[in-house]
Amino acid sequence: MNKLKLLRVVKKSFHLLEVLISMLLLIVCAIPALQLFTSLNETQTAFRRVIQKDHMAHLIHARLIEKFYNVGSFADAINNKRGDIDFEDLKAELSQLHLKPYFELKIIYPEKEEKEPKLKNLAELTIHLMDHSKQAVNDPQQSHTTYSYAVFFERDQIKDTNNENNTK
Repeated sequence: MNKLKLLRVVKKSFHLLEVLISMLLLIVCAIPALQLFTSLNETQTAFRRVIQKDHMAHLIHARLIEKFYNVGSFADAINNKRGDIDFEDLKAELSQLHLKPYFELKIIYPEKEEKEPKLKNLAELTIHLMDHSKQAVNDPQQSHTTYSYAVFFERDQIKDTNNENNTK
């Protein structure tokens, strides 16, 4: 009778080997699920970074256009060809995102001169964002992003540079 009770007690409890095998099976099943979550997190982080860059480029574009039209500094920007972006309110966010921006502005001329000159000129504003974050150092394709915008401006806003550009 005692042997029967002992057998029942042994049958009711788990052996250490059974517990180890069940833990191994759980781990083997959990690893692919963890890889899925980590890859989703990496993709979401990269996508958030692209959205942050786009947002900063559009903010810089709006500020530059506002600055050019308010100050009338198209001539200065076209003379410099390349300019640093120095907006005080954006500096903190740019440094937090590890971005170093600069811009280029060049006039796009029509291929053929018309009899009557147009009142507006077309220029291309190119904003470059140099990414100095850790992710960009590992991936060279993400280290430099370029955004191009078409800008219309009045011909008389660049009177001093119009002659130089036509002679080239």
